[in-house]
Amino acid sequence: MVVYAPTEDYPASDKDEFYSALETLVLSIPPHDKVIVLGDFNAETGNDRTCYEDVIGHFGAGATNDNSFRLLTMCSSLNLAALGSWFQRRTYTVTHGSLTMIERGKS
Repeated sequence: MVVYAPTEDYPASDKDEFYSALETLVLSIPPHDKVIVLGDFNAETGNDRTCYEDVIGHFGAGATNDNSFRLLTMCSSLNLAALGSWFQRRTYTVTHGSLTMIERGKS
């Protein structure tokens, strides 16, 4: 499924409604089916894995906010993981029309 979560500026009631509907939908999927939720959650995982060891991998990043807390809490309660945080990301830059790949933290 593909989703677009309310931004940080939306009222808490809109965010509650979104995550409640998403949780209901995920729970309605038969246990033997695979669940992949893609989209823009307007959230960052951060790198503090405390209480979210099964949700956030070793490469979590960004500054967390209310949307982050909501996403991570939902993932934890539904046994889902933020898969982007389990793999080291690479930074791509375009220089004079050519694609250059630079590993994050290196130049």
